[in-house]
Amino acid sequence: MARTRPFKDESFEQVLALVSARTPTPGGGTVAALAAALGAVLSCMAVRFSLQRKETPAETEAVLQTLERGLVDLAARFQRLADEDSDSFEAVRAARKLPQESDAEKAARNAALEAATATSAKVPLRTLRLARDGLELIDGVTLVLNRNLATDAASGALLLRSGARCAALNVRVNVVGDASPRAAALRAEVAKLLERCEELEKRVVAWTEALLS
Repeated sequence: MARTRPFKDESFEQVLALVSARTPTPGGGTVAALAAALGAVLSCMAVRFSLQRKETPAETEAVLQTLERGLVDLAARFQRLADEDSDSFEAVRAARKLPQESDAEKAARNAALEAATATSAKVPLRTLRLARDGLELIDGVTLVLNRNLATDAASGALLLRSGARCAALNVRVNVVGDASPRAAALRAEVAKLLERCEELEKRVVAWTEALLS
């Protein structure tokens, strides 16, 4: 089963079928972006239920509106990354199939494969960075969030961190065996981003757990 259009144009049932199909794409990187998108929109719902409340000061309302716009924007960007991730890995597969009979063909194939692999690492890295950004937004809203939506906000944070962790794996798999400075920098950035995502998720979940106790 092959994807013929953007994931946003597919039904939910079709997305599940595409992911479960015995095809290389969509894979983990795409699902990372989709999970993060769900985290962003669920958090957005929590923010929207906190808007236009009688007891909310005008300055707090303005902050919530800014966070709402930020989460909507993130969700749209995650949707695009879901497509870009599948497309980037298909480019890797296409590069691997290039002819390599002559020295010139081998050189062209190696160059194409290197470029495609680099892109295939950059896409999930962008997903990871944006997931971190989403968690920053949720962490920044807990003090003014409608507490009846605390579990939704925490669930959004959990989904965003899950997307981040999946994206990180898909960055790392593209630099296996690569001892270059570029690969080392990627690994270091991934580790730093994951550490921050864990910290933010734990804070949001701890806030929610305190309300539930």
